[in-house]
Amino acid sequence: MLNKGIVIAGVGETEQGKLDAGSFELLAEVTKTTLDDAGVTLGEVDGLITAFSFVESTLMHSTTLADYLGMAPGYFASVAVGGATAPLMAVQAAMAIDAGLAEVVLCVRGDNTRSGISSSGMIAMAREMSHGAFEGPYGLTTIGGYGLLATRYMYEYNVPQEALSAVVATQSEHAALKWNAMLRDPVTIEDVMNDRWIATPFHAMDCSLVSDGAAAFLVTTAERDASMRPKPV
Repeated sequence: MLNKGIVIAGVGETEQGKLDAGSFELLAEVTKTTLDDAGVTLGEVDGLITAFSFVESTLMHSTTLADYLGMAPGYFASVAVGGATAPLMAVQAAMAIDAGLAEVVLCVRGDNTRSGISSSGMIAMAREMSHGAFEGPYGLTTIGGYGLLATRYMYEYNVPQEALSAVVATQSEHAALKWNAMLRDPVTIEDVMNDRWIATPFHAMDCSLVSDGAAAFLVTTAERDASMRPKPV
């Protein structure tokens, strides 16, 4: 059972969009923002968890970033589970702290995907993510696979297309309130419904944006957080 005294003590984000910065530059920027938010120095961080990079060729992402930042943490990890990567980072950080492997763990993810690969490059890469024997030979893409899953779910539970489009419309309202959102103009359910199809039941607006940017958060113990700046979560 995890120690219930584990908290998130700082967060940070960069701008999002097409930025004039490399992947590790963005990670360094958001690291500083996050540590400043928590009120700690880089030398106090003894754990580092990163994700994957679509642009950088390194296979040991967390150790490469540590070298880039001049860190020497005792605990390293890299996570790659798609959209669940960020929450799993938090879980791994909490488990590492609970096991006594680290006390202050930086979880950071970022890439210059839009400027480094482009949207069309990401689409081509998505084809390479399919299973080499059972999906790739038949032309299944990432969005196509999600489309099949969503279509079955909507059939099983009688979910109308409008309900799917409402998710996008709601997220656009949140984005309009966020300083660094890539798209800040709210859209309606009708806007999404009338958008071009990508893979049924998904229109273009349903699909993830390809952007440059980075985000991070700092995980530590409630006891350690007592000497930090903000109120922890």
